[in-house]
Amino acid sequence: LLIPELATPASQQSLYEKALLVAMDKLVVSMMLLGLVAMASADCGALQALKVKSQWEQVYGVGHHRIEVGQALWKSLLAAHPGARDLFGRVRGDNIYSHEFQAHSCRVLGGIDSGISLLDDDDTLYAQLAHLWNQHRKRNIPKEYFNGLRDAVMDVFPKRIGPCFDQEAWENCFGVVVNALRDGCRCLPFEMASKGMEPVKFVEVDV
Repeated sequence: LLIPELATPASQQSLYEKALLVAMDKLVVSMMLLGLVAMASADCGALQALKVKSQWEQVYGVGHHRIEVGQALWKSLLAAHPGARDLFGRVRGDNIYSHEFQAHSCRVLGGIDSGISLLDDDDTLYAQLAHLWNQHRKRNIPKEYFNGLRDAVMDVFPKRIGPCFDQEAWENCFGVVVNALRDGCRCLPFEMASKGMEPVKFVEVDV
């Protein structure tokens, strides 16, 4: 008969030490992630975040107005990147006025809306951006289409907001969302990336 070996005090201590090391490793990873979040949104200051949130709500609106805004954004994006239509074959990308594409547009803009609404809540913002990034990375979407989304917003929103549009705030804060979707990087604003700063990658960890 095989009799299970009873844990001796020494073996119990060894198991305890291993468990403690694993717990410490996970704690270190968690602290690193939180630190990266703070670094990520450093250039999107509190006042800029509030302004972008307010201006997004002003344009995005509610109900049918959101469909209209979505159509304007997709028109701008697809005019610059007509090849992007091929990504939306299952949702009638050939007709942005179709019910199928309008439903898809609402889902996409809903994800962006969730990110923008959390610009002043770093911890929850990180969790949401990590979730959105995991959804998009599996689809192998060319990076230029994410840039196209950024450019579409920067094309459509100033026309609707008028002289109060804060371009610097949008570049910094909307860059947090788009960069995360595009690169999995931790929200580095575009001008930081242009200076050669290395983007910080999202990592999948069990914490």
